[in-house]
Amino acid sequence: METDKEITAIKHHILKGHNTGLYHRKLAVVLERNKRYYAAIHFCKLIVKGVIVFCANGMGRSEDWYKRIERMVRRISKAKDRQGDTIFSEKELGEILRIQDEIKKEELERKRAFENRPTMKESEEEMLEDFKRVLYGNFNS
Repeated sequence: METDKEITAIKHHILKGHNTGLYHRKLAVVLERNKRYYAAIHFCKLIVKGVIVFCANGMGRSEDWYKRIERMVRRISKAKDRQGDTIFSEKELGEILRIQDEIKKEELERKRAFENRPTMKESEEEMLEDFKRVLYGNFNS
């Protein structure tokens, strides 16, 4: 079935760490379009509860996800899946959480490196001292 291939492809991107929200929204749309409301609602709730998070520049406001959930709840009587259906297994959710933790650690390291960088003034003073050493031939300093 074409929809299953599409869902698998989207899940693959999410499981590989794409956390901008683009694939998350695509997955919710595909599930909703195919009336897999229970799975879609479960997925959207993971997002609004903060279990699945997007990067700082990620797309999707929480109110958009709440509206999506409300819309699907109104249509739940037409669902093609059953209550309790989910889109990610526990193992896959664990992998998503592990990747999110790695991304958070990398972002924290980048932030620390940025905060600990030499200031422009310090760099300029070092460059001036290096220039003086070269100019005056004093390489021992």
